[in-house]
Amino acid sequence: MFIVASLLVLSAVFALAAMWAAWRKKACGSLAIVGAGYQGARPRLGPGKSIQPRDPLQILELSNHAADKADAARSIRLAGYSQSLGHYQRAISDREQAIQGWQRAKSVALSRREWLVAFKSWRQLRAAKNAPVPQAPLSSLPGREETLWAAGQEGERRLDAFLASRLDSNWTLLAGYKNAKGEVDRILVGPEGVFAFEVKNLNGVIHCDGDHWWRDKRDRYGNLVERGVPIADKGGRGPSRQINEAADTLERFLGKRAARAPKVTRVVVFTHDRAVLGAMENVSVNIVATLTGLDMDRMFAQGGERLEDGLRRQIVALIRRDHEFNADMPRTRRQMALAKRSFLPLS
Repeated sequence: MFIVASLLVLSAVFALAAMWAAWRKKACGSLAIVGAGYQGARPRLGPGKSIQPRDPLQILELSNHAADKADAARSIRLAGYSQSLGHYQRAISDREQAIQGWQRAKSVALSRREWLVAFKSWRQLRAAKNAPVPQAPLSSLPGREETLWAAGQEGERRLDAFLASRLDSNWTLLAGYKNAKGEVDRILVGPEGVFAFEVKNLNGVIHCDGDHWWRDKRDRYGNLVERGVPIADKGGRGPSRQINEAADTLERFLGKRAARAPKVTRVVVFTHDRAVLGAMENVSVNIVATLTGLDMDRMFAQGGERLEDGLRRQIVALIRRDHEFNADMPRTRRQMALAKRSFLPLS
């Protein structure tokens, strides 16, 4: 009887072991199939689309006004802190030297039994120790000017990244072009035309009526902080006047010197994450958009005739040449020389 029971137990054990081995083999096989499918899978891109490597957008920095201004303001702030820190360190050193000096004077007087001198030295020592300890200076936070210029620099960087993620080496982005009428933050030259960008990194609800621009400023929670804040440079020009005056001058310059006169499409773009377009009336530029709402196809449709490769290279060279001319000359002299100069078209 015992032998029969043992055989039954062994049979059950072997059966369970066989079932476990079969289940494990099936589970490992399914995992291997899943792993192989994951490694060889390609993302779905939709009909007619595939991943194609491409050369990046070409970015040429002519100048970086926002970064220069932000760096200058930062340098002034840090220089002030360094000066305050130097004063503090000298005050601490003077205090320590005074304490040590009166300590030595008291010790010498006591060794010589000059009691009156020792008493006076002790009083001076106590006064030096009880004197207020100089307070270490605090590093100051960036001021309004530095903050504004840094925000402008960040806005331009965001636009660069946006365009670089969508355009290839057939396009050239020129940063910081200047002429007699001002600065164009970014100029984009490519097959679809020439596009001039005025970049504003401002939050809130943006409104426009002609060349008058303002915003309703909101905090990070969406609460209204201030209404009717003007959007203008130090000369009182709104974004449309800033871009149109410089772009008009550029368009005339290219019209006289390029093999074929290109249209300069004007774009005002608000790059802040919390920028929202409000009432837009009598707009005097081609495109007004937030960065997330910038429709490239709609922008390209405003660009006029297509530009072949040779003409694009000529336009880029002319823009660089014009910038160098204006950058080397004071503003008043630039305005006087604007009508007198003449450049031969570049081949």
